Amino acid sequence: MKYYDVIIAGAGPAGLTAAIYAARSGLETLLIEKMICGGQPAIARRVENYPGFESIDGWELTRSFYSQAIANGTEIKEDEEVLNVYKSEEFKVVETGENRYLTGAVIIASGGSPAKLKVPGEEEYLRKGAHYCAQCAGYAYQDKKVAVIGGGDSALTAAYFMGDIAEKVYLIARSAELRGEKVLVDKVNRKRNIEIFLKEEVGSFS
Repeated sequence: MKYYDVIIAGAGPAGLTAAIYAARSGLETLLIEKMICGGQPAIARRVENYPGFESIDGWELTRSFYSQAIANGTEIKEDEEVLNVYKSEEFKVVETGENRYLTGAVIIASGGSPAKLKVPGEEEYLRKGAHYCAQCAGYAYQDKKVAVIGGGDSALTAAYFMGDIAEKVYLIARSAELRGEKVLVDKVNRKRNIEIFLKEEVGSFS
């Protein structure tokens, strides 16, 4: 088993930042990500709340994090998921589906995951009409009618994105008002093909 001073699980902005600091401190650093580096910002069409950039493509922003981590000496493994961490004598052991690693310290930066509705049909229709990533699957619904569920920043961003692709977007929120940033709310309200339904809940997929 190869030894690393630090192993970081999760390569979103927090994990990439931790990797940059660790590597710059002279620590042999391994960053493990179960999908692709960048986390949720990587799939954002535009990021408009990151200091230093009025507006930047999410993939471009997170690729700069990735490049900086590599340039400072971080070893990165994508498509590899951390399954178990345990202590063995004086070291910690990190197990993935492919490998086992020894380390002196583990940083967990697993980030967030999409909120599920937990209603009938949700799992059945996953990737068969129901998706958690508009930017990933949205273009399959060119000139079609779609629904976006939620009233926060993620839902507003998805609805605005789909407004440029779909014929019609129904934004369904259980709250009495949209809860996202004002700039996102204003953008959604200005989109003529987005229709908003408040105080409504999805009961099932069929």
